[in-house]
Amino acid sequence: MADRSEHGTVLTYDPIEFPFSTVVAKILDTPDLEKIHELGRRADVDNHDQDSDDHSIFYREYDQVRDLYDRFLVEWILPQYGEDLAVQRVPTFRVHRPGSVAVSEFHKDSDYNHQPATLNYWLPLTRAYGTNSMWIEDAPGSDTYSPAVVEPGEVFRFDAVNNRHGNYANDTDTSRVSFDFRAIPLRLFVDEGKSTVNAKRRMDLTGYYRKLSADGTLGE
Repeated sequence: MADRSEHGTVLTYDPIEFPFSTVVAKILDTPDLEKIHELGRRADVDNHDQDSDDHSIFYREYDQVRDLYDRFLVEWILPQYGEDLAVQRVPTFRVHRPGSVAVSEFHKDSDYNHQPATLNYWLPLTRAYGTNSMWIEDAPGSDTYSPAVVEPGEVFRFDAVNNRHGNYANDTDTSRVSFDFRAIPLRLFVDEGKSTVNAKRRMDLTGYYRKLSADGTLGE
């Protein structure tokens, strides 16, 4: 089983085997995801990071990502655990543009109905550094924060349930494009009858999550 750590752990994957950056750049019609802000599309409104043209395009064209993401869950996530999992059905896509805050509220995922056994996987498709990155508590309750410094081809695994995290205004000249998702050992998963706070999606194995069996079979 994957281990928890106080701040987080940087893991690596093969970006040739799992070419997320290439696929997403094609979907968003840009040769350089770090300069996506230069395309002039509608950006996030009132620091709501899911309300932008780029997000609309990503989710509308998600079928182009689906097979790659599902294969990543089976071939890369599952071996870290070796047991049945509940995995996030569709990853959460994020863009943090220069001058924006994106997710400004520092929070713990337990504030948003997420379960104690959850681990988060944060996968930048561009360089994540300084204020274009996500900032995470150095230890639960410390109220001191450090940025996750991550490159394409790396994944930042962390305990978002107990560690507060959020963004500052991006004072770099590059956009950070990323997606993140959650995994829970199925033996620790509890259907509490709750829904996601914003989208109101049921947080069960037919909605927000799906079952990933130890033999690599993904549930519907």
